[in-house]
Amino acid sequence: MLKLIAREDLGTIEELFSPRTLVSLPFFGFKFRFLVSRSRTSRMTGKRIAIIVQHHDNAWERRVVKGLVVSMLNAFAPEESPLFDVFSCQSSAEYLQENIIPSLVQKKKEYGVVVTTGAWVSTQVKQYMQQHNLTMPQLFVGVPDAVGAGLIKNFEIPQAGIIGVNAAPLDYDKCLTMLKEVVPSLLSVLIPFDASIENSGFELDRQRLVQQLGRHGIEVKLLPINNQEDVVDQLLPHLPGVSVLWSVYEPLLQISAKRVARACAKFNVVNCASELASVFQGADIGWGDSGSVAGAYAGQVCFALLMGIPTIHIKNVETMSCDTLRTNPSFLDHSTLSEHEKHLIQDVIPLGWD
Repeated sequence: MLKLIAREDLGTIEELFSPRTLVSLPFFGFKFRFLVSRSRTSRMTGKRIAIIVQHHDNAWERRVVKGLVVSMLNAFAPEESPLFDVFSCQSSAEYLQENIIPSLVQKKKEYGVVVTTGAWVSTQVKQYMQQHNLTMPQLFVGVPDAVGAGLIKNFEIPQAGIIGVNAAPLDYDKCLTMLKEVVPSLLSVLIPFDASIENSGFELDRQRLVQQLGRHGIEVKLLPINNQEDVVDQLLPHLPGVSVLWSVYEPLLQISAKRVARACAKFNVVNCASELASVFQGADIGWGDSGSVAGAYAGQVCFALLMGIPTIHIKNVETMSCDTLRTNPSFLDHSTLSEHEKHLIQDVIPLGWD
């Protein structure tokens, strides 16, 4: 909290909720003190938190929500915790506008914070909140280029009404160097992306990966996919002859992570992701955060916002980048690595499952 919130505001929170002596009485040589402390609910700007995700089956978003809720519950006594309303857009702007936004308008006095995940959801919600004059603070999570997406003007300078929690970009040169050690036959990479959603927020990451693949002499195949059609059916014709399928924070692939993993296994294609959530769902290799760390940071910011700290006094958060390779245990079962190399990977890359 100290690094996220202005020191004077943190001091205000500490003073508000620290126990105070109501009365002190000496009795038979002992001194008894009766303490009183203020309930946190009396300070809350709203009793509910709205969390809006792109799709309820998105592996990364599910872990963000879990990390946020756990972080918030740890900050409150059980009887004082806020209520969490989780909405899924089902990857539809129409559904967002016709079903979710009216719910926010109906309970706008109850919501202390509106949390949005990903660039597409965050930009859509910001526009609709402005159109409907909703003044609840918005906290966006997982938007790599928040300035480019038009959510904020400057990541370094806080602004009124909106704040973000994001991960630092991956070092794709380092990632590829490690990947070539684990996949010696790496010759070509297939990168699917959702062409039906403008400004997904991951264009820059995709461009950075493509540049590094070129520098490493690896063939790149970009595949536009449509979210109105079956994702796996669109991938199948392009998997033969490909070394690696790489998901660059792609929501469509995160939603169908288990099916994509099975399709890749049929063609001996290594299923790789720029985040760990897909690895939890069956992908072979990943880096970064599964969503839990981002959610935990978001929970701290949510707590500050509920306590009435203005967004202009809270810094936008960039969590530490994690370029360490993580593997799915099943990947080692069909890997061509030697047994010694497999044991080395298992020793240095611990990974737990849900």
